[in-house]
Formats: sequence, C-alpha cells, structure tokens
Amino acid sequence: MPWRSTRFDPEALENAVITESRAQNALEQWQKHAGPGTRTIAFCCSKRHADYMSNAFRQAGVRVASVHSGPESDPRATSLEKLREGKLDVVFAVDMFNEGVDIPNIDAVLMLRPTESRILWLQQFGRGLRRAEGKSRLTVVDYIGNHKVFLNKPMALLDLGNGHREISDALTQVVSGEFELPPGCEVTYDLASIDILRGLLRIPKDHETEALENWYREFRARTGARPTALQAFHEGYNPRAARKKYGSWLSLLQKEGDLGDSKGLFGEQAAKLLEQLETTQMSRSFKMLLLQAMLNQDQLPGSLTIDALTSAFAKLARRQAKLADEVLCELDDT
Repeated sequence: MPWRSTRFDPEALENAVITESRAQNALEQWQKHAGPGTRTIAFCCSKRHADYMSNAFRQAGVRVASVHSGPESDPRATSLEKLREGKLDVVFAVDMFNEGVDIPNIDAVLMLRPTESRILWLQQFGRGLRRAEGKSRLTVVDYIGNHKVFLNKPMALLDLGNGHREISDALTQVVSGEFELPPGCEVTYDLASIDILRGLLRIPKDHETEALENWYREFRARTGARPTALQAFHEGYNPRAARKKYGSWLSLLQKEGDLGDSKGLFGEQAAKLLEQLETTQMSRSFKMLLLQAMLNQDQLPGSLTIDALTSAFAKLARRQAKLADEVLCELDDT
C-alpha cells in the first residue's frame, strides 16, 4: 500500500482491510479468543470499514454496533451503555474511543487497522486495562502486516527501544517463552507473524554508523520529522558515530537533505561553531556549562558580564555533585 506523510494511503488501506476473507478471519479469531458474552471494542480504519465489519459479525449472530461520525452510525452513548450492560458483544469504532472512555468491564480489544503511532496504539490497547469485578483477564487480538510500521507493536507491547537487534532478541525470547512479562501476562505471536516481523528487521553487522543511519531514516519515515541527536542518544545510538562517515552529526543531517543550506540556516559562523562543539574533546564540563549559561540568559549569540556569566555557571554546576567536583573551587565564591 502507498505510504504518504507518515501513514498509509487511506483509500488503499480501506480497500485492503474490507474483504470477506479478512472479516471471516477476524470473526474466527474473536470467537476463538473472546467470543459471545464478552465485551469487545474493535478499532477500524474508516466508517465504511466499521459498517462492513459490523454487518459481517451481525450475520454470524453476534450482537454488534458500529459507532463513528457518519449519519449511519449507531448511537454512541446508547451503544456504550449496552456494551457495559452486556447487551452488546462488540462495538466497532472509528477514532471515537482512543481515550476518555471509561468501560472497566471491557474483556477484549480487537485491532482491525494498522496504527502508525505507538502512542495511539497504546491508547487503544489501554481501553481494556481497567480492573472490574468478575473480570479476570483482557484479551487483545491484533494483526501484523508486511510494513516496517508494524514493528511499533512489539516495541510498545514489550517496552523496547527502536533498535532492530533488541526487537530480534525479544521476539526470540517470546517464541521460547523466556521473555519476562508481569505476572498473569502472556504474548503469543502466530509463527507467520514472527516471520513477517523478522523480515522487516535490518540489523547491521556491528557497524555503529550504519546502525545510526538505519535508525535515523526509520525514525524520519515513522514520524515525518528528523530526529535530534538527543533522541538518538536516548534510543541507544551514538550521534558521534556520524563522524566516521560524515564528519559530524550536522553533516549527516545535510547529507540526508534535512538541513537545507546550513550556511543560510545558521550562518557560516554558527555552522562552524556547532561542528566545533561536536568534535572538540572535553575532559571536563566547563565549556558546555558556559554555553548553557549563555543559552539560559538568551545571550548566544550575545554577551554577558563576567559576574553574570560566573553566577549563571555556578547555578548550573550546583545541580549535580559531579559537576561541582569538576570545578575544584567553592561555587559560592564565584
């Protein structure tokens, strides 16, 4: 399916999920893992998709409602109330119940659409995580497709970073039953889904720069924005690895076309300063604290008096004992 602006093309996605075979499979999976008598929210990709799935389940004798923003929608409040009371088995929804819905006795969540956002996926997942009297478990049935966006699911479910090696190791542990989950929780992947996920992984052979490049491009494709060096660091990638091939992180951005004309954007001096900061060896924190002090005073570029600069420097250094120790003098005397 075409991928446009960090999401699947809506029309192509709708055509792909609205098929008799997929509806029949969803019904069979729901009957196998949840079944009549459970309270289920099913997330769909469009109004037509929700109505189609609702009709397919209704023809099989399942008590259903289709809730969305269209004129043919079942009543939202009434449908939720019937679901709470056990008078409905499944409510098919479109962008309606991602958050702000409180139905503690939901027994199952049926994910019938790919969700590009990890946060949105967790919100949908979380609709069933409330505890309720007589509720012993929550069942979540989800689908895996042949696109790298589906790697978001094991990342979110297993609390992983974006590293493909980490995902690969976790999937191996899940299959062998060795992945540690909270008591009472289990994750089961169909073996075909495992093969699809593994086919999406791109694991460099211990090459730090290549790993950074792959993560950078995947982050940009997934979010529609280039990552920052700090985001790379927090995801377990070393931004300095860009030096080996590009000379600096800034040059990597330029090569990827995410910086435009660096001279026009920053000015020649600012671009040189950023590259100098990235490549300068710093055994102590003095230079970075001075720069941070000027930034905090909105004086970079600009100027500060020596008294104002030392005062701002000392304030920063006091925040961490390690930084204070590096100064080697009483900060109250600065």
